[in-house]
Amino acid sequence: MSQAQATGATATITPEQMQEREAISIGYQAYIQGFVYVKIMLLQREALNPSYRFYAPINSLYVQEALAKPGMTDSTPNADTVYGFGWFDLSQGPILMTVPKIENRYWTMQATDYALQTID
Repeated sequence: MSQAQATGATATITPEQMQEREAISIGYQAYIQGFVYVKIMLLQREALNPSYRFYAPINSLYVQEALAKPGMTDSTPNADTVYGFGWFDLSQGPILMTVPKIENRYWTMQATDYALQTID
């Protein structure tokens, strides 16, 4: 017995209303699932453009020359932090990365696989 039947209420949904609700749900899920991939594709396209101010070719890193500051709009979740990024092509196998010795500083490196193809 449904909640509507248990309370004596009657609720009828037409097939058109059901289709509309399903379409809204599918659209919402597509947005939630696809937004990250679209955003990453746009970031990649921008970052691999030689005229971009933070340009780094495939398999290299760009490291900002100055610390991030409050109010910056370029993906800077922390102030007073040096940021860098790069796009790596692992389709031919692994890449060995070397990092200079960093003393008396905390540092991290994050690698993320978005399973995207390079945009030409």
